[in-house]
Amino acid sequence: MNPLYQLSPWEEHRFWIEVLQDHAYFVFEALSPADTKPIAAAAAYIQEFGAKLEELQRLNPQLGPAEPDMIRFARSVQPLSNGYYRFEGQLQALRLQNRITLDLSPTYLNGTLSENAEYDRLLASYAAGVQPEPLPQTDLVDLWLEDQLGHASLLLNYIDVAEVGWIERIREYVQTFAALMVKQRQIKRYLRFVEPGFPVEKQFAVEIITAVNGFAELVRQVVALYLTDRVSNKFTLRFVEHHFPETCYFLRKMTLYAPEVPVAPCSLTKPHFTPLNVKNPGIREV
Repeated sequence: MNPLYQLSPWEEHRFWIEVLQDHAYFVFEALSPADTKPIAAAAAYIQEFGAKLEELQRLNPQLGPAEPDMIRFARSVQPLSNGYYRFEGQLQALRLQNRITLDLSPTYLNGTLSENAEYDRLLASYAAGVQPEPLPQTDLVDLWLEDQLGHASLLLNYIDVAEVGWIERIREYVQTFAALMVKQRQIKRYLRFVEPGFPVEKQFAVEIITAVNGFAELVRQVVALYLTDRVSNKFTLRFVEHHFPETCYFLRKMTLYAPEVPVAPCSLTKPHFTPLNVKNPGIREV
């Protein structure tokens, strides 16, 4: 197995808890001030995820899944992760019925709920002290290719209309990821009569990695401009940097299916946010 693919339980927990905390921040920022109960719930989840990250920092990162401390930690996170899953699901139901003011679409929440469900799958194994089974390529691509398309679409929406050059470049990746999703649907059907890992599927993995790497470089360029106030936009640093750890995770997991494709070293955390740098959720980013 490619060593890039295999993450320790500690690395998985840190990655996923940071992801869920980001999702809670995005919900917090997207709610109307009038919706005081959901705002309070989102703020509470931000703090609880932060507390779990601090607790994780006190554990040995080298511990295996069968170690008692890792089992206890996984079991302690399960109700928090599952509770947040239900919270977002309730928000999605309300949003579909226009019963809440939330500047996030139901389809956006489909993506975050799918990610949350994957962490819950891993937690079920870790809570039992065993190593989780890897996702098949089709399931891995289903989860993270949709995420890449979502990030490209959101970036397109959040960049200022005056940035025509950037809009065109981002739109190209929206189209690329949409086309890859069409191919993904067909490959899943091919698997009715061929075994996983057939040549077309292997080549597809190469195409995905190439596109994901290209888009990550574009996002890095946008972040560099954002940090020096040289691009007109309406996104936050947390939003745009959320792309990097998820992309790194996707690429590292894809090395199981395309080990011949080089994947550059990358970080599973955001460049300008650390687990212990948890902001007060009552202070909105500007």
